[in-house]
Amino acid sequence: MSNSRRSLSAHHIFSIVVVALAIFLLITQGQRMASDVVQWQQRQILQAGNDALRADKQRLEQRKRQVQSDDYIESVARQDMKLAKPGEVAVIGGSARAPQPTNAPRDGWGQIFGH
Repeated sequence: MSNSRRSLSAHHIFSIVVVALAIFLLITQGQRMASDVVQWQQRQILQAGNDALRADKQRLEQRKRQVQSDDYIESVARQDMKLAKPGEVAVIGGSARAPQPTNAPRDGWGQIFGH
Protein backbone atom coordinates (compact mmCIF):
# COMPACT_ATOMS: atom_id res chain seq x y z
CA MET A 1 0.00 0.00 0.00
CA SER A 2 2.73 2.26 0.70
CA ASN A 3 3.83 2.06 -2.97
CA SER A 4 0.38 2.93 -4.23
CA ARG A 5 0.24 5.88 -1.89
CA ARG A 6 3.55 7.19 -3.12
CA SER A 7 2.54 6.60 -6.71
CA LEU A 8 -0.76 8.38 -6.12
CA SER A 9 0.96 11.29 -4.41
CA ALA A 10 3.47 11.66 -7.23
CA HIS A 11 0.59 11.59 -9.71
CA HIS A 12 -1.24 14.31 -7.75
CA ILE A 13 1.88 16.41 -7.51
CA PHE A 14 2.48 16.05 -11.23
CA SER A 15 -1.13 17.07 -11.94
CA ILE A 16 -0.85 20.09 -9.66
CA VAL A 17 2.39 21.17 -11.36
CA VAL A 18 0.82 20.78 -14.81
CA VAL A 19 -2.28 22.78 -13.80
CA ALA A 20 -0.14 25.48 -12.18
CA LEU A 21 2.03 25.69 -15.29
CA ALA A 22 -1.07 25.93 -17.51
CA ILE A 23 -2.50 28.73 -15.33
CA PHE A 24 0.84 30.56 -15.44
CA LEU A 25 0.98 30.28 -19.25
CA LEU A 26 -2.62 31.50 -19.60
CA ILE A 27 -1.96 34.52 -17.39
CA THR A 28 1.27 35.32 -19.26
CA GLN A 29 -0.47 35.06 -22.64
CA GLY A 30 -3.34 37.23 -21.39
CA GLN A 31 -0.91 39.91 -20.28
CA ARG A 32 0.88 39.81 -23.64
CA MET A 33 -2.40 40.11 -25.50
CA ALA A 34 -3.50 43.04 -23.33
CA SER A 35 -0.14 44.71 -23.92
CA ASP A 36 -0.46 44.14 -27.68
CA VAL A 37 -3.92 45.73 -27.69
CA VAL A 38 -2.67 48.79 -25.81
CA GLN A 39 0.29 49.15 -28.18
CA TRP A 40 -2.01 48.82 -31.21
CA GLN A 41 -4.28 51.55 -29.84
CA GLN A 42 -1.30 53.81 -29.18
CA ARG A 43 -0.03 53.16 -32.72
CA GLN A 44 -3.43 54.13 -34.12
CA ILE A 45 -3.46 57.38 -32.12
CA LEU A 46 0.08 58.23 -33.21
CA GLN A 47 -0.74 57.44 -36.84
CA ALA A 48 -3.78 59.72 -36.73
CA GLY A 49 -1.64 62.50 -35.23
CA ASN A 50 1.02 61.92 -37.87
CA ASP A 51 -1.59 62.12 -40.64
CA ALA A 52 -2.93 65.38 -39.21
CA LEU A 53 0.59 66.82 -39.07
CA ARG A 54 1.21 65.84 -42.70
CA ALA A 55 -2.01 67.56 -43.74
CA ASP A 56 -1.01 70.71 -41.78
CA LYS A 57 2.43 70.64 -43.39
CA GLN A 58 0.91 70.44 -46.89
CA ARG A 59 -1.50 73.27 -46.08
CA LEU A 60 1.32 75.44 -44.71
CA GLU A 61 3.58 74.71 -47.69
CA GLN A 62 0.75 75.72 -50.03
CA ARG A 63 0.17 78.90 -48.01
CA LYS A 64 3.91 79.65 -48.13
CA ARG A 65 3.94 79.33 -51.94
CA GLN A 66 0.88 81.59 -52.10
CA VAL A 67 2.31 84.38 -49.94
CA GLN A 68 5.60 84.27 -51.83
CA SER A 69 3.88 84.82 -55.17
CA ASP A 70 4.21 88.18 -56.90
CA ASP A 71 0.43 88.53 -57.17
CA TYR A 72 -0.06 88.10 -53.42
CA ILE A 73 2.77 90.49 -52.54
CA GLU A 74 1.35 93.11 -54.90
CA SER A 75 -2.13 92.64 -53.47
CA VAL A 76 -0.93 93.16 -49.90
CA ALA A 77 1.16 96.16 -50.90
CA ARG A 78 -1.77 97.82 -52.65
CA GLN A 79 -4.63 96.94 -50.31
CA ASP A 80 -3.10 96.73 -46.88
CA MET A 81 -0.11 99.03 -47.15
CA LYS A 82 -1.67 101.51 -49.64
CA LEU A 83 1.43 101.47 -51.86
CA ALA A 84 1.58 102.17 -55.59
CA LYS A 85 4.02 101.30 -58.36
CA PRO A 86 6.32 104.04 -59.63
CA GLY A 87 4.33 106.33 -61.90
CA GLU A 88 0.99 105.41 -60.31
CA VAL A 89 -0.97 107.61 -57.96
CA ALA A 90 -2.24 105.97 -54.80
CA VAL A 91 -5.70 107.13 -53.87
CA ILE A 92 -6.54 106.63 -50.25
CA GLY A 93 -10.10 107.21 -49.37
CA GLY A 94 -13.09 105.76 -47.74
CA SER A 95 -16.62 105.15 -48.75
CA ALA A 96 -18.01 107.58 -46.20
CA ARG A 97 -20.69 109.81 -47.66
CA ALA A 98 -21.19 113.47 -46.87
CA PRO A 99 -24.07 114.12 -44.49
CA GLN A 100 -27.31 114.96 -46.27
CA PRO A 101 -29.42 117.95 -45.15
CA THR A 102 -32.58 117.06 -43.32
CA ASN A 103 -35.91 118.82 -43.01
CA ALA A 104 -35.65 118.81 -39.25
CA PRO A 105 -36.92 121.91 -37.45
CA ARG A 106 -34.28 124.50 -36.75
CA ASP A 107 -33.22 125.28 -33.25
CA GLY A 108 -33.33 128.80 -31.85
CA TRP A 109 -29.91 129.87 -33.14
CA GLY A 110 -30.66 128.62 -36.66
CA GLN A 111 -33.77 130.80 -36.79
CA ILE A 112 -31.94 133.88 -35.58
CA PHE A 113 -29.13 133.61 -38.15
CA GLY A 114 -31.28 132.19 -40.91
CA HIS A 115 -29.70 128.81 -41.03
